[in-house]
Amino acid sequence: MIDYSKIYSTKSLDGEIWKDIEGYEGIYQVSNFGRVKSLERYIYNNLINSEVLLKERVLHVGKGVKGRYFRVKLSKNGSSKSMLIHRLVAEAFIPNLLNKPQVDHINANRFDNRVENLRWVTSKENCNNPLRLELFTGSNNHYYGKKHSVEIRHKMSVSSTKRKQVINITTGELFISIRKAAEKYGSSHSQIKNVIQCNKKYKGCYWRFYEG
Repeated sequence: MIDYSKIYSTKSLDGEIWKDIEGYEGIYQVSNFGRVKSLERYIYNNLINSEVLLKERVLHVGKGVKGRYFRVKLSKNGSSKSMLIHRLVAEAFIPNLLNKPQVDHINANRFDNRVENLRWVTSKENCNNPLRLELFTGSNNHYYGKKHSVEIRHKMSVSSTKRKQVINITTGELFISIRKAAEKYGSSHSQIKNVIQCNKKYKGCYWRFYEG
């Protein structure tokens, strides 16, 4: 599958369709492939007290603080806003006749923002995507396909993260899980996870997931 998020040519790709982003008409457009571009236009430059031509360009994407979805930053009238690309695509190309609140990635790949991979869903429908259940829960997991207590559901939600090895870059210590690192440093699972995701220093140390 082509990773359209890394194609920054302003030339439209085969089969690509562009539509205005609501609220940013004449400024930004989104395509059915999940690309977002800034349109060519004149903007006022305060430094030279004159208008300058801003050329058309395809925006580079980011993953935000939690890294779960692709985002772009859109600017208008001096203010900027971070927007989820999959929602921009869905709002531009997919009618939401039942006013459903969420957009689901059908193939469970959160970075595949092609319009054919998206659909409007309820929260329950989003959670029950069979590919998502298989990917994040696993049919071989003994929790899979059963009714669970609150405690077990919590274990399921964090198990994939806890299994990742963690390294204290500053000291070189390697831990088999976030939980073990948290226990050693008198911290919590969420604190260690947060400093890893945000690339922050914690108790004088930098942390990373260890890839081996």
